[in-house]
Amino acid sequence: MSSPEIRKKKLIQDMSEPVRLDRSLTDWLDGNYVDLNANPRSFNAGTLMIPLLGIALYYISTFLVVWAFMAILFREGIYVADIMRIISRYSIHISIFAAIIQIVMFIVLLKRCRRRAIPYVFTRSPRAIDLLAAIGSVPVLIGVSLVWDLLVTSLAEHFAFWDKVLSDYMTLIETAFVPRSGMFVQIISLVILVPIAEELLFRGIILSELKAAMPKWAAILLTGLIFAVVHGNVYQGVYTFVAGVYFGYLYVFSESVLIPILAHMLFNFVGGILPYLVDLDDKNASLIYLGVIFVGLILGVVAFVIQILRRRNTITVARNSELGRSISAAGRI
Repeated sequence: MSSPEIRKKKLIQDMSEPVRLDRSLTDWLDGNYVDLNANPRSFNAGTLMIPLLGIALYYISTFLVVWAFMAILFREGIYVADIMRIISRYSIHISIFAAIIQIVMFIVLLKRCRRRAIPYVFTRSPRAIDLLAAIGSVPVLIGVSLVWDLLVTSLAEHFAFWDKVLSDYMTLIETAFVPRSGMFVQIISLVILVPIAEELLFRGIILSELKAAMPKWAAILLTGLIFAVVHGNVYQGVYTFVAGVYFGYLYVFSESVLIPILAHMLFNFVGGILPYLVDLDDKNASLIYLGVIFVGLILGVVAFVIQILRRRNTITVARNSELGRSISAAGRI
């Protein structure tokens, strides 16, 4: 048997094995370099230091804004006790300035990180299926937060620990809430700037770094856990963990940080702003929430199924294209 025939036979036998994709083929498929055979690299200093640097910048920026705010009040001759009360009252305003600083710093850090040999998929143009998944995620996460709220409320009636957890959370909400006259400020903070800053950090920086050093599912779970811990209270921790995992999946699913940013914005608006804009009695609110959750579940399932089918077709096309080029090259030997 001649050498070309042997090569062709071997290539055909190897069809069951995954093939490595070259850059031109993958660029033709979806505009981004994705090696289906790529294994996570081992941990190195950057795997730990870059996420820690991002988290440090997150806290330092908030501290600097609070410190600057306190310095201004000190110069006005305001007492310390009054300063703390004023800072609590204007926490939303402080978060706006902190988020602006964070966004700038995280973009600079991401620019630096892109020089490393890590696939930071940053601003791929969203597809229709990505937008569907982002919109469909919001009712699901609202449903999770509602179920968790009912559970904590029930536990608070029987256990002192959970009663304190609920009480601390309600105090936090009452302190941070801006009256209806200041709703625009709250929208700027909670719906626009904070989601951008947090997604640049947790998905754009931390998840991008971790998924290059471990399986994607593990990186998503770990990033979700970090996302929950940073929020700093038990009540928010549970549904924030679920939201962080979902946002992480959206990031990997869409290969763009723009999609989890959109989902985060919608989640904060529906869960944190909309209840104060629309006056609904409890019965109507429950029916609307249940309907929205049901529709969201359907959208989420549809998006998931389409993504699975699309990925399967992509792998099939990639394998066939790679095999065809290899057989053609073997035939010319």
